[in-house]
Amino acid sequence: MSERTLFILGMTLWALQLTGCSTTTRDLGLDRLSAQWARELVDSDRTLAPQAALQVDALLVRWRASENRKERTELEFLVGQRIAVYRASVELAQQRMLLVEQKTELEQLKQRRTAQVLESAHLESEKLRLRGLAEREASEMAQAQAEVLLADRDAQMLARDLAEREAALANELAAAQARKAELAEQEAALRGAQVDSLRAELSGLKPRQTARGQVITLSEKFFAPGQAELSAKIASDLQPLWVIVSKSGAARVIIEGHTDSKGSESGNQKLSEQRASSVKKALIALGADAAKLESVGFGEAKPITSNDTAFGRSQNRRVEVWLEK
Repeated sequence: MSERTLFILGMTLWALQLTGCSTTTRDLGLDRLSAQWARELVDSDRTLAPQAALQVDALLVRWRASENRKERTELEFLVGQRIAVYRASVELAQQRMLLVEQKTELEQLKQRRTAQVLESAHLESEKLRLRGLAEREASEMAQAQAEVLLADRDAQMLARDLAEREAALANELAAAQARKAELAEQEAALRGAQVDSLRAELSGLKPRQTARGQVITLSEKFFAPGQAELSAKIASDLQPLWVIVSKSGAARVIIEGHTDSKGSESGNQKLSEQRASSVKKALIALGADAAKLESVGFGEAKPITSNDTAFGRSQNRRVEVWLEK
């Protein structure tokens, strides 16, 4: 039970006790104001005007304790006034609380209004954005349709051009195939002529005596330009060279590859080594003793004439077969 409730019950019992006392000692004014104060406390919240309530309580205590008629009369007036002041203070506090509540509610209304205004502005902005998107999509759709029409027209033109080009290419291909066949015939004829020329050169091979010893020189014609391997046909036709080597009685045969100075030095070195090795393999395939054969490449290091002219370069591109006793 709260302190306020206990106080109200105490005041009520006190008022009832006064009512039950002898009529000769009762103070009707005190009884009346005490009962009024008790009702006032029942009907109101004492915490709304605590100072005014304490003043009434203090005056009632003085009134009960006083035996001076004049003072009791003054106290009766003061208690009535203080009760009125308490009532007014409570009403004022209630009005203030109501005002605070109204201000709070008004502030909430303002906030809700502000939120509504912002929401309305946002909705309007979103509406404008969506409208802009719709307009842009419509414009893009119209542009896309126009592009489709242009693409269709371009596709038709391209298809027509492709058909014309295909026909032209078919004609060119037929002409190229005919030309290829003609060139193949010419190449076969040239190859046959070249083989015949190399065979004639091989049939006339003779060792040349030098200060170092006997040497047989194979010209660049035995190799395709830039190629390191002898063709199978030429390799099998090296029989005259094998006969010379085998009849020479040489204890060692050194096969040297040489190039001109065109191209890189490392590339020329590799090509000369590969050409010399190719001749060595061909001789072994024909029956030469592999133990007596050695191949080596010198690249562009040992020219026999100047590389400044085409003829000089052709002379420097060679394979030399040295016969050592």
